[in-house]
Amino acid sequence: MTLEKARELYAKQYPASDLTEVELKQWGNQMFYELTGMNDNEELHMHVDARTGATSRLSKEALDADEQNGVERHQKQLAFDQLLTPKQALQKAQQYFTGNVIKWSLEKDDGRTVWEVEGHEKQQKMQVKLDAETGALIEKEMDD
Repeated sequence: MTLEKARELYAKQYPASDLTEVELKQWGNQMFYELTGMNDNEELHMHVDARTGATSRLSKEALDADEQNGVERHQKQLAFDQLLTPKQALQKAQQYFTGNVIKWSLEKDDGRTVWEVEGHEKQQKMQVKLDAETGALIEKEMDD
């Protein structure tokens, strides 16, 4: 299942909202998208099985008063039209490490949309942050 199809499922479930974060994670043998979004007053969550497209873990929670009325929504909403595709982001990230990718996410960080790619290389956890529009390296971390 592509990111575009996962986005379509999200939009069908939560039509009057904007996506604010997308993650593709592995849990055991299963890969799933975790989609987070907002309407003017709630944070919305949804999981989509990356293989079957089955949706689960639908939830809503009220935003804090200072985040309501679209304040937080407009700060964090993702615009997908100028971004690198997930495949392009993974290719860029693998210029900085050659191990297995276990998770990637798309989110806003200090007003900038970023791809964050995590993986393992020689028993070290690697994390690469890229500008989601240009692919420029923002940060690279290695943990033991």
